[in-house]
This record gives sequence, C-alpha cells and structure tokens, in this order.
Amino acid sequence: MAGKWSHRLRKTDFMARYGGEEFVLLLPDTGPEAALEVVEDLRRCIGDCPFHFRGERIPITVSAGLASLETGDDAGRIFERADQALYRAKQTGRNRTEQG
Repeated sequence: MAGKWSHRLRKTDFMARYGGEEFVLLLPDTGPEAALEVVEDLRRCIGDCPFHFRGERIPITVSAGLASLETGDDAGRIFERADQALYRAKQTGRNRTEQG
C-alpha cells in the first residue's frame, strides 16, 4: 500500500506514522485546495485497495484532518488544528476529510 502512496507524492512531501493508526503528511509549498486534492486522492486510493481476510473483502476507510500553516503557527498549534479536524471527520461519518 505504501508503494501506491509514494508515486502520488512529490520528493519534497513527507509521510510518517504519528501514532497507532495515525499518520502525518507534510506537503510543503501546497495551498489548502491542492492539499485537499492530494489527501482525497490518497483516501480514495486506500479505499480502492483490495484487502481480504479469510476470503472476504474488508473495506478500508481513511478519515483525515487537514491543517494549513498559518502566520504565527508553531508545530503544536498546527498539529492541534489537524487533530481537531481528524476527530470531526471521525465523528461526522468517517471516511472523509475535514479541514482545521
């Protein structure tokens, strides 16, 4: 699955595991609309990946929280906005992206 993501990202982009099932994706020099397109493309890509367990297809969903760097932000503030957006995505139906 990581290979499917890697060819969709630029060399300047960075993705890493941030917790149990959480990942961080940094998209330098990317505006909010373009970042949303990237995240939505990755979300659909993951959903389209065939994953089977004991002969049955298991659907995989992705909930994402997206935050853009704003003037005066530090790492803590931008992660807080992204985390709040992630929890909104989970609370409002999952398998979606919310912006913070």
